[in-house]
Amino acid sequence: MRVVKVVAVLVAAASLACSSSGSSSSNISADEPIEHAQNITRYRGPELEVEVNYWWAETHFGDELMTLRVAIAAGETSSPVRLDNIRVRTPDGREISPMDQAGLHKVYFGKLRMELIQANAWAPPSSRFMGTRQLCAAWFITPPDNPQPRSNSINPSRSQVCYGPLIFEVPNGIQPGRYVLIFDLEESQPRVPF
Repeated sequence: MRVVKVVAVLVAAASLACSSSGSSSSNISADEPIEHAQNITRYRGPELEVEVNYWWAETHFGDELMTLRVAIAAGETSSPVRLDNIRVRTPDGREISPMDQAGLHKVYFGKLRMELIQANAWAPPSSRFMGTRQLCAAWFITPPDNPQPRSNSINPSRSQVCYGPLIFEVPNGIQPGRYVLIFDLEESQPRVPF
């Protein structure tokens, strides 16, 4: 698999072109390296390192539930990551919050359960992202029939990677185009385009 490093200026220009928001806070700053590989985007910033696997979303246009496999580790500094401080910006500029545990429980035992199994949603991140780090046990949501720890907030570290699915209800279904996963942290607002 060939990994293409995208020049930050080009990513910022693409983000501006695809974003319907005109504020400067919606731009990707030039000091935030982004790597794109097949169905995977990796972000490295001062507070956070993120890997987003969007294979399921890219292959299921029209579905109203978008599943992303996400892995999070701390950057040079560390901030807690709260579920209510994460959202995805759709190609038409809408911002959608991820499903919480109660939302997952409402839809899990129908079609979503099989989709999460097929998407291998709780699989560990790529070895390239993992490196020598250990896996942490906590994530925002877990299958309702699994006693794995879950929390509305996780504290990533440099030595551990927290991972799992983020599920978004997308009105009118997943459409082709540029999406951006946004994290509101204490000192920064990482944006991961995919």
